Amino acid sequence: MIKGEELSLYEKEYTKTYERYITAFEEALNKVIENYRDHELFVDFKNCIRGGKRLRPILLLMSNEVCGGGKEDIMPAAVAIELLHTVSLIHDDIIDEELNRRGRAPLYISSGLKSAILSADYAFSIILDLSSRYRDSEVARVLAKAASEMSSGELKELKIIEKRKAISLKEYLEIISLKTASLFKAATYLGALLSRNAEKYAKELEAFGYNLGMAYQIRDDLKDLDKEKELTSLLNVDNKAKVLIDEMKKYIRQALEKLDKIPQCPTILLLKKLVTDLVAFI
Repeated sequence: MIKGEELSLYEKEYTKTYERYITAFEEALNKVIENYRDHELFVDFKNCIRGGKRLRPILLLMSNEVCGGGKEDIMPAAVAIELLHTVSLIHDDIIDEELNRRGRAPLYISSGLKSAILSADYAFSIILDLSSRYRDSEVARVLAKAASEMSSGELKELKIIEKRKAISLKEYLEIISLKTASLFKAATYLGALLSRNAEKYAKELEAFGYNLGMAYQIRDDLKDLDKEKELTSLLNVDNKAKVLIDEMKKYIRQALEKLDKIPQCPTILLLKKLVTDLVAFI
């Protein structure tokens, strides 16, 4: 987390609980990106990856641990997942004309629109390089699919918001499954894929990631339910808040059910805590 940044009680507890994973990931991230420091965009790129909960790479690391650890080094995949999330944030800030990102001006403001767009391209080049390190081409395929689904979801949302078109609950859930849940399930699936027991638990962990991602996004959307630029403002259902809360609870329950199908261990218990805490404090 960013030094000097005021943290909420949840963020402090989150950092304390998952400190081992956060520390390991931050060390790996810093080591990886140093290999790319000769590029002209390195400074802008390094600034835009500062801070954040590191939730997606933590999910990857914990899923890998649940499955007995890696047959290959999982850190390049964890870094790739976080960089893909970073690319989405750079693009989101531009599209939504955000003025603040993690307590700072977004990259398109601090360094200019052109530099922000090129920095996202640069991040993609690193993702490609990292995925090429694995013997299993499935790693690259999973990352590519997540990127494709995220862009599709963002475009669907953008068009709907621009047209101010009312949408059904089904349409809303389809969009968030693409733009958010796709990267969560990619993280948990890759963690399992790169383990010694991929064939046993990969599908359960992928489904766990998907359900967690759905609950995460719904809980986040509940904060700005009727804000004009938010997708939920166009959701055409009665008792909107209740409907979304019920959907969130459904996905939480389904996420926990997937974890119950895996032999219980301390890491599973931490994942369960992450599910219940995350949706309570987003």
